Amino acid sequence: NAKDLIRFTVYDELTLQDDAQDQGLHRDPNVYKHITLRRYLGSLSIPVNTIYWAQCLQGAFHLRGPGEGGGAGAPVNLGFRQLHCTEPRLLNLYITLTPELAHPEPVLDDWQCGEEGEIARLVIQWEKSLFANPICKGRVIKAMATDPEGTAVFLPRYICPMAPPDCLLQHASASHATGGSDSLDPKASTADDPLMRRMLRFVSMIPFAPDLRTIRRHTDVWMTCRDFFDLCAGDNEEHAITLCNYLLYINQQAFVALGTGIQDGEAAYVITLGALSGEGDEVISWRRGRAMVWDPSNGHVCAVGDHTCGLRQVGVLFNDRNIWANIQARGEPWEISFDLSDQRCWKPFFQDKGSRRPELGTVQVPMKYTSIPSEFFRELELFLERHIMDVISGARRLTYTRFNRRCTRVLKQLLKDLELQQQALPLPTTSEDESPLFRMDRNRILFGNAIGSFLSEDLVSSNVEDSHYSALAPFMKTHDVMGFPLNMPLTDPESITKAVLSTEIHQNYSKNVEFAVATYVYSYGVSFVCSLWIYVATLQKKV
Repeated sequence: NAKDLIRFTVYDELTLQDDAQDQGLHRDPNVYKHITLRRYLGSLSIPVNTIYWAQCLQGAFHLRGPGEGGGAGAPVNLGFRQLHCTEPRLLNLYITLTPELAHPEPVLDDWQCGEEGEIARLVIQWEKSLFANPICKGRVIKAMATDPEGTAVFLPRYICPMAPPDCLLQHASASHATGGSDSLDPKASTADDPLMRRMLRFVSMIPFAPDLRTIRRHTDVWMTCRDFFDLCAGDNEEHAITLCNYLLYINQQAFVALGTGIQDGEAAYVITLGALSGEGDEVISWRRGRAMVWDPSNGHVCAVGDHTCGLRQVGVLFNDRNIWANIQARGEPWEISFDLSDQRCWKPFFQDKGSRRPELGTVQVPMKYTSIPSEFFRELELFLERHIMDVISGARRLTYTRFNRRCTRVLKQLLKDLELQQQALPLPTTSEDESPLFRMDRNRILFGNAIGSFLSEDLVSSNVEDSHYSALAPFMKTHDVMGFPLNMPLTDPESITKAVLSTEIHQNYSKNVEFAVATYVYSYGVSFVCSLWIYVATLQKKV
């Protein structure tokens, strides 16, 4: 099935002496002499559909590890002191289908067009000219999307500057005031403004739902931002459109990119080229050192030169004024130019010269953010903690499972610190003066741009790791502690259960092992949007 996932889960193994063997409970010295524990490092899921369209996937792919369910940043992983936790976990893969499967010929939809005759005519001409270009074969090329009523809508109509929730702006204002300013002017935001990081994290915490399909036709449905929040779920298009609209509100050059993603098949990301430098019809300035790729579904952001970027091929870019199709020989973000004024690289829908462009309205309606009482999230936190404890006990039903409540209280406070750390992470930066092949950092050579975008987070992540070991020091005097936090949007108990059991932390059957489970739910004050943190740990009494 094209929607099936190929899942890679990576563990480290730790071999321990069996408690029962030490106590002489086994007569045969060759039985149960040692036990092997798996320690979770991270996982990666790739849809079969992605491999089909890309024909071949090759490179270093970022593992989604502890603490990275919805955001970037290095994790805390207790029991892995020998592994520098700020190093990105990369999995080198080469995946292809043998024999290769041919792509179907592109078919122009006979949609019910909701556009004026001139735009509808231009759409047909523009798409036909691109489908006839061999370079565009296999790329995502479209100028229309289907709304819930089954009507085709011109893509730029989904884009317009949109104010984010007050909670994001107020938090940024408070942070700015701490730095010595009385207020925050959204139009003065810079590329390293923490407001952008909070916007990304907020959007990524809206649960991801598979593509909605129309009843009569197998067509992807695009919702407005208000419908997105009313449903409190959506696929990658809704996430990308919402983040793009937020970034436009703070004066960023933001575009939605449609293409092929490593985890999404046909995917939607956001590309930013830096802050706008002036007013005009097409104010587009392109400098590789400022260009970023934003994954609003997973909360990751990286420089366009990062080879571990989840966006593997760019088909089209669009904003509220135009659409540009990629007609370059390569489609990878790190291989192409984002100079949209160069028509040798990009084919615009509206040409710079020619007839006057029609006025483009928007399908977006004014947003109304609703809030949920905080008591709901506190009760939810307690329910999930009890649920996860039952899940671990149920997975170990042949063995009595003990929980350390004192350790749980410590872990809960650490989860609160982790949420604050995720919101304060700096955006990745790259220097335009650095060599494209090598750069030196801390007396070690980092090959290419593959891990350059993670370097700005080293200091923050290292401090967080140290604080976790410091808080758990009293337990580590008498126990070997192993554990890690998990972070994800609020979805359903089944997904949470699967995430916890995939770590295999419950597989520790040592006699003197105890478990600790802590949960923390951070509400953003908008509908059911919240960040769910789960800390699971084992405490093995030292012999």
